[in-house]
Amino acid sequence: GVTANTYGRGSGGPAEQDRVKGAGLGWLREEFNEPPNAATDFVIAEAARRGLRVLPLLQTGSTLPGDVNAYAAMVAAHVRRYGPAGQFWAERPELNAALAPEYFEIYNEPYGDWYGPVEPGRYAHVLRAAVTRGREANPAARYLMAVDRTPGGARKTWIGDLYAAEPNLNAYFDAVAVHPYAVGRAPDQPDDPADQRRP
Repeated sequence: GVTANTYGRGSGGPAEQDRVKGAGLGWLREEFNEPPNAATDFVIAEAARRGLRVLPLLQTGSTLPGDVNAYAAMVAAHVRRYGPAGQFWAERPELNAALAPEYFEIYNEPYGDWYGPVEPGRYAHVLRAAVTRGREANPAARYLMAVDRTPGGARKTWIGDLYAAEPNLNAYFDAVAVHPYAVGRAPDQPDDPADQRRP
């Protein structure tokens, strides 16, 4: 798959999806920053028409949500509409409902200071609230938690800090999203703890 973000391309999205399909890829990772609407419907429908699967990345822009309950409601709305046996698929019987997203990613790299202060406890709270509401809305949906694999630097305690904030963390994710950047070295070279640059 590919992080195409065809959602942000508006009417140009289908052409971008055609390029993805033409490259032999089968998945799109799409960033959705708002509740389901005509634009998100358009992206999911166009992907389904091309036989592409979508991994929705759900977040609220450039910061962790100020209102955790509002974010959890947004997650619930997405999984209710687009998840397995969701409303979207019932409204569009011509589309292959087997392409309904099963997994939903809860934020992109919240362990980075590009969101402001790194707050693993806050992310753990966001994850718990979002997944709890999401499972109520659609029990068939699954959730990806963001995990940082950086071996050193200020983010090295991310995973431990998540569990310190939420000891029952395992109950609130089904898989993890890891971004294994090479950071200036070949992918088969070992990690260099001294290299903490963000790619």
